[in-house]
Amino acid sequence: ERVFAMLSRAQKRNDAELDDIHQAVELCAKEQTEAAQKLATLEREVNVLSAVKQQNETLRSELEQLKTDLSQQDNNTHRPISFGGAGTNTENLTDC
Repeated sequence: ERVFAMLSRAQKRNDAELDDIHQAVELCAKEQTEAAQKLATLEREVNVLSAVKQQNETLRSELEQLKTDLSQQDNNTHRPISFGGAGTNTENLTDC
Protein backbone atom coordinates (compact mmCIF):
# COMPACT_ATOMS: atom_id res chain seq x y z
CA GLU A 1 0.00 0.00 0.00
CA ARG A 2 2.90 2.37 0.64
CA VAL A 3 4.10 1.77 -2.90
CA PHE A 4 0.63 2.54 -4.19
CA ALA A 5 0.50 5.78 -2.17
CA MET A 6 3.93 6.77 -3.42
CA LEU A 7 2.93 6.10 -7.02
CA SER A 8 -0.31 7.96 -6.49
CA ARG A 9 1.56 11.05 -5.23
CA ALA A 10 3.94 10.81 -8.18
CA GLN A 11 0.99 10.55 -10.55
CA LYS A 12 -0.65 13.63 -9.02
CA ARG A 13 2.61 15.55 -9.32
CA ASN A 14 2.98 14.46 -12.96
CA ASP A 15 -0.63 15.42 -13.67
CA ALA A 16 -0.06 18.88 -12.18
CA GLU A 17 3.13 19.36 -14.22
CA LEU A 18 1.39 18.21 -17.40
CA ASP A 19 -1.51 20.56 -16.67
CA ASP A 20 0.95 23.45 -16.28
CA ILE A 21 2.63 22.51 -19.57
CA HIS A 22 -0.75 22.26 -21.29
CA GLN A 23 -1.74 25.74 -20.06
CA ALA A 24 1.62 27.15 -21.19
CA VAL A 25 1.18 25.66 -24.67
CA GLU A 26 -2.35 27.07 -24.92
CA LEU A 27 -1.10 30.50 -23.86
CA CYS A 28 1.70 30.37 -26.45
CA ALA A 29 -0.79 29.38 -29.16
CA LYS A 30 -3.12 32.24 -28.18
CA GLU A 31 -0.27 34.75 -28.18
CA GLN A 32 0.93 33.48 -31.57
CA THR A 33 -2.56 33.89 -33.03
CA GLU A 34 -2.83 37.44 -31.70
CA ALA A 35 0.64 38.29 -33.02
CA ALA A 36 -0.26 36.94 -36.46
CA GLN A 37 -3.45 39.02 -36.50
CA LYS A 38 -1.54 42.16 -35.50
CA LEU A 39 1.05 41.49 -38.19
CA ALA A 40 -1.66 41.11 -40.83
CA THR A 41 -3.21 44.40 -39.70
CA LEU A 42 0.15 46.15 -39.88
CA GLU A 43 0.79 44.75 -43.36
CA ARG A 44 -2.56 46.14 -44.55
CA GLU A 45 -1.76 49.52 -43.01
CA VAL A 46 1.66 49.57 -44.68
CA ASN A 47 0.01 48.87 -48.04
CA VAL A 48 -2.49 51.69 -47.49
CA LEU A 49 0.27 54.09 -46.45
CA SER A 50 2.33 53.13 -49.50
CA ALA A 51 -0.63 53.94 -51.75
CA VAL A 52 -1.18 57.26 -49.97
CA LYS A 53 2.52 58.07 -50.31
CA GLN A 54 2.38 57.35 -54.05
CA GLN A 55 -0.70 59.56 -54.43
CA ASN A 56 1.03 62.30 -52.46
CA GLU A 57 4.09 62.13 -54.71
CA THR A 58 1.90 62.27 -57.81
CA LEU A 59 -0.02 65.28 -56.49
CA ARG A 60 3.20 67.08 -55.55
CA SER A 61 4.56 66.50 -59.03
CA GLU A 62 1.35 67.78 -60.62
CA LEU A 63 1.35 70.82 -58.33
CA GLU A 64 4.94 71.67 -59.24
CA GLN A 65 4.10 71.34 -62.94
CA LEU A 66 1.06 73.59 -62.47
CA LYS A 67 3.17 76.18 -60.65
CA THR A 68 5.71 76.10 -63.46
CA ASP A 69 3.01 76.45 -66.11
CA LEU A 70 1.33 79.33 -64.27
CA SER A 71 4.60 81.16 -63.68
CA GLN A 72 5.25 81.16 -67.43
CA GLN A 73 1.87 82.63 -68.34
CA ASP A 74 1.31 86.29 -69.10
CA ASN A 75 0.46 88.29 -65.99
CA ASN A 76 -1.48 90.92 -67.97
CA THR A 77 -4.53 91.70 -65.87
CA HIS A 78 -5.93 94.38 -68.22
CA ARG A 79 -9.06 93.37 -69.98
CA PRO A 80 -10.15 95.18 -73.08
CA ILE A 81 -13.28 97.26 -72.69
CA SER A 82 -16.36 95.44 -73.90
CA PHE A 83 -19.29 97.47 -75.13
CA GLY A 84 -21.62 94.60 -75.80
CA GLY A 85 -23.15 93.72 -79.12
CA ALA A 86 -23.65 95.93 -82.17
CA GLY A 87 -25.98 98.83 -81.61
CA THR A 88 -25.62 98.78 -77.81
CA ASN A 89 -25.96 102.12 -76.09
CA THR A 90 -22.55 102.69 -74.46
CA GLU A 91 -23.50 105.90 -72.68
CA ASN A 92 -24.23 104.25 -69.27
CA LEU A 93 -21.65 101.42 -69.35
CA THR A 94 -18.83 101.19 -66.87
CA ASP A 95 -15.33 99.84 -67.31
CA CYS A 96 -15.20 96.87 -64.95
